[in-house]
Amino acid sequence: MAVRAGRHPRTAPGAADAAGGAGPAGRAGPGAAALVLRDRAMEVAGVQSVRMAVSRRKAKAHCVSHFRELDEVRADLDTSLGEGLRQLGLAHELRLTVDVRRPKKR
Repeated sequence: MAVRAGRHPRTAPGAADAAGGAGPAGRAGPGAAALVLRDRAMEVAGVQSVRMAVSRRKAKAHCVSHFRELDEVRADLDTSLGEGLRQLGLAHELRLTVDVRRPKKR
């Protein structure tokens, strides 16, 4: 039993749960969603690199495209990432922002 209210070992900040993670059981954080969406974006033809940022309401993709037209890559990313967001089965729909650029000159 806890000596003070709210200081039970299972609910202490940073304490691992039964599954071994620090968060609630059965729930992955926004980092997991970002990895899934990043992998999905990397499958689009012409995408060289992707940085994903997922928060409670937004999903932002910053992509570098090297050989296709930027408008075509952006359209493919919109459809691919939009479908990926729907497949995640989130409680609230996230607003998707896609930024596609050319690589920097050397």
